[in-house]
Amino acid sequence: MLLEVKSIEAQLKQILYSCVEHVQATKAALYLSASRDLNEKKYELVTSYQYNAGDRKIVTANDDLVDRLSVKRTPFYVNGLNSDHRFAEMLFRQGNDRMLAAPIFSRGRLVGFIDMRDKAGKKPFENPDVNAAQKIVDDMIYVLAKHNLFD
Repeated sequence: MLLEVKSIEAQLKQILYSCVEHVQATKAALYLSASRDLNEKKYELVTSYQYNAGDRKIVTANDDLVDRLSVKRTPFYVNGLNSDHRFAEMLFRQGNDRMLAAPIFSRGRLVGFIDMRDKAGKKPFENPDVNAAQKIVDDMIYVLAKHNLFD
């Protein structure tokens, strides 16, 4: 993890906890670029809440989730293992049924993302959750910019 990111990890975790409060996700993880060189396209788990990272402590550009976020550039959700086969295996391996992912872009480049899982009460993620996730991303971007990271 970048030393500058390590120094603000507590702030980032506090913002990440908003996923529980505003989206009602039972698990959340923040991934950020593992290097200042954004061409490297390697993302490292920086902080999380009740998240089972398993073999996903570091993900690269060829990861299905990173690829989807890079191409579509917007938050999206998957409600159920059968609703998107591209993510079914990943969700199954991690013991989750639902996922909401939101990209973090700075100056047009993907610098990280938030991965939220399994909404409370086994409810599906919906469009208002996407809006709440975008607000959380905006808060993350503000803190990263304030500390001159990824600008």
